[in-house]
Amino acid sequence: MSQNMNILLVILIIISLCVIGYFIGGIIFAEIYAKFKNDDIHKFGSGNPGATNIGRTYGKVAAISVALLDASKGYVTTVISLLCFKYLIHDNTKFNFDLTFLIFLPGLFTLIGHCFPIQYFAALVNNNWDFKKAKIRSGGKGVATAGGIYYAISPYPATILLILWVIIVYFTKYVSMASLLVLLIGPFLFLIPVFLNLYMVNNTWFDAKIKDVDLLNFQKHMLNFIGILIINVSMFGIVCFKHRANIKRLIEGTELKVWVSKKNKNLETTATSQPSNS
Repeated sequence: MSQNMNILLVILIIISLCVIGYFIGGIIFAEIYAKFKNDDIHKFGSGNPGATNIGRTYGKVAAISVALLDASKGYVTTVISLLCFKYLIHDNTKFNFDLTFLIFLPGLFTLIGHCFPIQYFAALVNNNWDFKKAKIRSGGKGVATAGGIYYAISPYPATILLILWVIIVYFTKYVSMASLLVLLIGPFLFLIPVFLNLYMVNNTWFDAKIKDVDLLNFQKHMLNFIGILIINVSMFGIVCFKHRANIKRLIEGTELKVWVSKKNKNLETTATSQPSNS
């Protein structure tokens, strides 16, 4: 098979995985959980269909369940990407550049699908591109899904990030602050070894390490480093965009702390009147 055919095959596989990832990401488990309770999660708390708002509405067990399900979306699509890379796109020696960064791409589209599912864009069209009206069909903020992506790529740095997240939440009681800080730090744990050309993926579960890399042949792997950097920055940018209201409230000192109450409607709209965040 020629190199052009190899590249075409890689492109087709990655596009297919990205499309699948987007629609898997669009399964909003917080909405599904609330529907089983005959509720609409968009009408409670912050209105966000995510684990934190589920926790404020239904309790910690519900929050953990939704968070794990959201994480599983990023985990599953990235694992599928890992396996496809291992068995279908495994021979980087056929190319003059390292394609390993493509493992992250389906996960990125899963995150996009979680934050902006197809029903959100349908609501935009139906409401003449009125973003405020369409917001009711928007997805979650993507933190758990991003965590699932990281765990699939390499569980060791992902576990460090999870422990760090728990510590920050424990001492500050701010989920949004912990999430943003961890996702800011996260890419560095994955990029440092890539920059040093030691490995791309060190995942003993799937044996996804491609081959020993020549430390002097950095040029071939520069595309891989840049690709991973762009994808991780994109993930962080999407999560920051979804947390823009939280960031504003953190700056103003009006951000709500964890588990503030159950089934308290419209907490986000009244947050500015609760400077104690309690």
